[in-house]
Amino acid sequence: MTEGDIARRLIGFAQALFCWLPGGLAISAIFACVFFAAISGSSPVTVIAIGSIMYPAMVKEGYGERFSSGLVTSAGSLGILIPPSIPMIVYAIVDPTMFQEPEGNGFLPACQDTINCTETQLGVTDLFLAGIMPGLIIAILFSLYAISVGLKLKVNTSPFSLQRILATGRLGIWSLLLPVLILGGIYSGAFTATAAACVAVVYSIIVERFIHRSIRFIDLKRVVVDSMILIGALLLILALAQGFNTYIHRAEVAANAVKLLDAWQLGPVGFLLFVNLILLVAGCFMDVLSAILILVPLLSPIAHAL
Repeated sequence: MTEGDIARRLIGFAQALFCWLPGGLAISAIFACVFFAAISGSSPVTVIAIGSIMYPAMVKEGYGERFSSGLVTSAGSLGILIPPSIPMIVYAIVDPTMFQEPEGNGFLPACQDTINCTETQLGVTDLFLAGIMPGLIIAILFSLYAISVGLKLKVNTSPFSLQRILATGRLGIWSLLLPVLILGGIYSGAFTATAAACVAVVYSIIVERFIHRSIRFIDLKRVVVDSMILIGALLLILALAQGFNTYIHRAEVAANAVKLLDAWQLGPVGFLLFVNLILLVAGCFMDVLSAILILVPLLSPIAHAL
């Protein structure tokens, strides 16, 4: 998708929707990230695909380098929240509580038979649903800030054009249908959240090669090799993290941590603040997948026990 035309067509549609607003180009970047995050499920890929086009365009329009880079990287991070999200799938894999609710809470259906639990029962689709509203709220807050910056800098705007929206929508229809296909397939039960990745790959190859004609067959070899290198690195992280998680379980680190936190008498709010502090520090040194793989098996049982 990054190599092909999907990102550019999504950006064109977003620009047509928002170009008439103050700060319209910045808002276009935000919602292009939202659209692309709903396709790729990955924040880094979203930043690369959208940022490589929108960052120079925003700087050229006079938004400034710091604002432009900050906006693109922040909006790109919405890939963590906007479903389908790769970090949410990884979280569901490594959560040792199996999404079972403690007694007295009834927010998610507990999976009593851990052997026969399906992926949906483990809460992947529940996590996807939980991410939609926060993702949209953050995108709207970013947009309000972009409007204030647009008014302050007095950047150029374009008149509203329904014809332009229809034209860019027609060009980007195959890109816009991908989130519908993926999320519709997941929630209709046609395929699982992880199988959706295979559907997305096949769909994007068909669209980029035969409809957009933006990738040649000879280019696919390089794309596949680059993907293999990336996945190889992730598999190394996964293997080492799983070994570390096994040690945490056998050494009863989580159980001892529960006793320690009980002794501190932090309470629910204190515990959540403590977790936020840990995640903030961890985020300075680890990428999101590494943090999930290492910290979720430690923190989730503590939260469950408390």
